[in-house]
Amino acid sequence: MKKILFITKSSCLGNNNKSLHFGWTREYGNVEYWGKGFTNTSLQSLKNKIDSFKPDFIYTTMKNKYKYWLPDLTTIKVPKIHVEVDTCYYDANDPWYKQFDKIYCRQAIWNQKNIQYNKLLETKKEFRLKLKQANTWINTPVLHWSITKKFFIKPPQKRKYIRFVGNYKKPQFLYRKKLQSLLRESHCEFVKISGINKYISLLCSTSALVCPTESNYGDYVPAKLFEFLASGAAVFTNCDLKTYGTPELKKYIIKYNSIDNLKYKLKHTNFTNYYNKAIKIMKERYIHEIRYRDLFNGKI
Repeated sequence: MKKILFITKSSCLGNNNKSLHFGWTREYGNVEYWGKGFTNTSLQSLKNKIDSFKPDFIYTTMKNKYKYWLPDLTTIKVPKIHVEVDTCYYDANDPWYKQFDKIYCRQAIWNQKNIQYNKLLETKKEFRLKLKQANTWINTPVLHWSITKKFFIKPPQKRKYIRFVGNYKKPQFLYRKKLQSLLRESHCEFVKISGINKYISLLCSTSALVCPTESNYGDYVPAKLFEFLASGAAVFTNCDLKTYGTPELKKYIIKYNSIDNLKYKLKHTNFTNYYNKAIKIMKERYIHEIRYRDLFNGKI
């Protein structure tokens, strides 16, 4: 079993909204932590930790978590892996990434079909910069999303309701507003994420989950899609699984290509035809253990 030194902030480990980025460390591997909130963050402190733990790899993720405190890792000889998440915020050619031996990202291509500027979020200059930065990641290897084994501990519960799960009150662009209006007409429940166990229980008791992929920077494949599929509910989405590199999941989702198309399918689809169909493939290919075993064995 590989020994992984995870450099991060201690505050991130208890954040339910970041469980997709950090939760895997509790399930797989011999992992220890170093970083802000755990100890002092000097380079010598890191070297002392490496001498005592003797890790096979150093792992970091989400560049914005390391502002102002991460020492330069260039002189550290342990193989260093970084996974970037919100690629629209960073240029892949930033010298900061040169200190790592391998760089991966969660989304290499943003299909910019529904790009819209929203003045409540940023200036037009900032908007254009994010689009430009997102495009610099096109040739970066993708680390696909994975899910916790907790989804498979209990058998699926009795299912009811159409649900939209996530934050739905932030400033939205026009397409998302129309989508929200349609979902309300379809008697969809809007639910916020709160606590991993409650979240999993909620998903596993749902008949149909709606997973839109639009952001202000174009279409993408959200991490929630994999959790939704693992729950065994029917999943409606307009994401481009082929571009993301997971075309095998196409037969497990109900694809819509417009708001009107989604409205029709919500009304006429037999949700029970999709119940529990994706559980087997999610368990075999998309749990944290498999994803990070591949990562640290260098098979991606």
